[in-house]
Amino acid sequence: MEWQFSLFEPIQSKGLQYSDSDIDVGFQIEKTHIGFYLQNNTDSGIKINWDDISFVSSSGKATRVIHSGIKLFDRDRPQAPTTIPPMVRIEDLFIPSENIKYVESNWSEESLFPGEYAVYNGLEFSLYFPMEIKGAKKDYFFKFKINEIVH
Repeated sequence: MEWQFSLFEPIQSKGLQYSDSDIDVGFQIEKTHIGFYLQNNTDSGIKINWDDISFVSSSGKATRVIHSGIKLFDRDRPQAPTTIPPMVRIEDLFIPSENIKYVESNWSEESLFPGEYAVYNGLEFSLYFPMEIKGAKKDYFFKFKINEIVH
């Protein structure tokens, strides 16, 4: 099964990429998480406060996320911020914390889109991704659409 996504805000992009004078970012949407790269295009550090980032479901519900390096059982604990040095690229991922479950003595990640896949065709979801750039908070709100699910 293949899912096809597009980014439609802040710009339309089938490649799930966005660029401005401060950042280049690209996303890879997987079954249980959203992978991304973030390139700092500035001459100063960019600070990511992971606890400020939210995954917003198609129903409009905002959920806290964790990123790689955080143990699943620590999903509700504060996360240390990351500073990206000037002109440096990082790669990481987002997992909605509500999708992390403890079942039968094991921690696991549920699908971003559980249940009957056909109902998701055409649905939209978002990632609220604020950053501190050059000492000021800058809000990014990336909106995605599920274009097609091919069986």
